[in-house]
Amino acid sequence: TLRVEAEPSGAAHWLYMHADAKTGIRPCFRTELMDEMWRYLNGITLPKTQRRPGNLRHVVIASDAPPFNLGGGLELFAKPIRENNREQLLAYARRCGDGVHSIHSGLGGDVRTIALVQGDALGGGMELALSCHTIVAEEGCGMGLPEVLFGLFRGMGAYSFLCKRVPAQLAEKIILEGNMYTAEEMHRMG
Repeated sequence: TLRVEAEPSGAAHWLYMHADAKTGIRPCFRTELMDEMWRYLNGITLPKTQRRPGNLRHVVIASDAPPFNLGGGLELFAKPIRENNREQLLAYARRCGDGVHSIHSGLGGDVRTIALVQGDALGGGMELALSCHTIVAEEGCGMGLPEVLFGLFRGMGAYSFLCKRVPAQLAEKIILEGNMYTAEEMHRMG
């Protein structure tokens, strides 16, 4: 589910989600993908005592699938909801929240994170992009937080991440209307 490239110096790492996209698996945040991502990201993060000053490192998060990431698959939520399995839903939510927080905080403070969006970024996929320090989006990519259309509420950091880039009223509008926006529209909004 993850393809990785790293410069020999370790200064830049490229993570391509959905390396298994050709198998027909929906490009979303499945548990296997999250396990691989966090295992790799934790593996490249050195303790503060081992970091070299001035060696700014970069992590670029991209996708091997046509969409960047379609967020959490509805099937990931449907079964635990039907089974009234609050613990499973909460564990998934915490894992997602911890992941985007780690990315946003620079994986310990000294890593610059970049989202390379070459395809739709929806729901958790958009939140992942928003958690990165820099977003580079290809023209025409669709971006949005459609959860409200399914009776779900965005809760993994979208509001906080959006408010760092746009006014709070606009962040609320983006979340509560559930619309899709092109990369160009998002850029104009800030």
